[in-house]
Amino acid sequence: MPRKASSESRRAQVAEALALVLAAGWATHLVQKEEEAGEQLQTEQRLLQATTMSHALFVLHILGLSAVLQSIFRPQTLSKELRRDSRQERDAGLVVGCVLPPLVLLSRLLAEIYQDGVFSSVTFFYAWTSISVGVSALLKVAVFGSVTSLSVNVLVDGVLLPTAFGLLTPVEAEWRFLLATGGRVFVATVLAADLKLLPRSFTVGEALLVAQGVGLCAYDLVLSTVNWVRG
Repeated sequence: MPRKASSESRRAQVAEALALVLAAGWATHLVQKEEEAGEQLQTEQRLLQATTMSHALFVLHILGLSAVLQSIFRPQTLSKELRRDSRQERDAGLVVGCVLPPLVLLSRLLAEIYQDGVFSSVTFFYAWTSISVGVSALLKVAVFGSVTSLSVNVLVDGVLLPTAFGLLTPVEAEWRFLLATGGRVFVATVLAADLKLLPRSFTVGEALLVAQGVGLCAYDLVLSTVNWVRG
């Protein structure tokens, strides 16, 4: 890449990262205020909500930092398979693809908390699932070099992430990891289909945005149908 184009790409990536950092920082500030309120009220439910939100935001910050570093220092470092299946631009678009969807869902959750005084466990579930989808995608791209391989998807979404999140965070403790794993599997399936059925139509980040929108909507429909059938 020419030096001028490389410099423009770096500036665009830094501006993009700063915008997302500001949004994540403001969300973190609001959550910390909720945590302080929970401590003052000494209510178990409020404290649990603040704690799970804090864990989710911590993982989101790690995800965002990792995506930014990957985008800045390795913007064109994709495996042969990903270069074949995705459209090649200045960078793979992982920062927006990984961080923007969970930020949108978290902003919706915080709006509900401050406007209606209601903590929506459903909105939080989808926000967390979106965060974990970003972790999954970044891990597949940076470490395994594939988002379409069945074995990689099973390893990451079915084994590594449920184990890690189940042990390290209360968000997927006990049986809750099953719901989050189901969401990741749906999104991974749509992402693989995007790149296989429509090769070179999307960057990796764009494909991830589409996959999260379609995959989580489909998963929501399945869960709603199951609840309706059960009663």
